[in-house]
Amino acid sequence: MKSLFNNEDCQSYPTLQKEGVQHREMCMMKLMGMTAREIAEKMDVTTACVNTTLAQPFAKQFMVEMVHEKTEGQIEKMLQLYAKDAITTLHELSQEAKSEAVRANSAFALVKAAVGTKLQVVDAPKSLEAIEKEEARLTDEITLLRGRN
Repeated sequence: MKSLFNNEDCQSYPTLQKEGVQHREMCMMKLMGMTAREIAEKMDVTTACVNTTLAQPFAKQFMVEMVHEKTEGQIEKMLQLYAKDAITTLHELSQEAKSEAVRANSAFALVKAAVGTKLQVVDAPKSLEAIEKEEARLTDEITLLRGRN
């Protein structure tokens, strides 16, 4: 039987025929951090009964749904809190990083965040030498154009 984290369980538990209120209570206690032994003592059942219940697909699904329900919106709120700092850091990196690659990636990340889409550089030079040659060519062209005015 697969566990909640897709690892093989050491034990195989029998499948319960129907889910009851007592089973949901066991799940809630597990989500509150109680051990199987503590749940068994509180509910006056055996530890094996608790382990069997918690291993059921319905119990795992119930616990996952409860975690999602209780944390809904909290992750988004945390991301909003950190977004300003992340954008500031990206901006600083795009301006001050020693590595040209870091500056370029930071600038692209800022643009991606602003536009909300994934940017892709098409036909970009593949080496630093190629970039430097293109920069020199453009600098020469600008100098030539300025000389004409």
